[in-house]
Amino acid sequence: RIDPPLSLPPPAEVELRLAINSFSPLSFIPTTQPR
Repeated sequence: RIDPPLSLPPPAEVELRLAINSFSPLSFIPTTQPR
């Protein structure tokens, strides 16, 4: 039995998505603009 990769992503991909979600886009904005 072969599971399709789309149904269950590998743990590495899950961790990568979690890392991307943890880093909000605001983190990449330079601190020159006060928020």
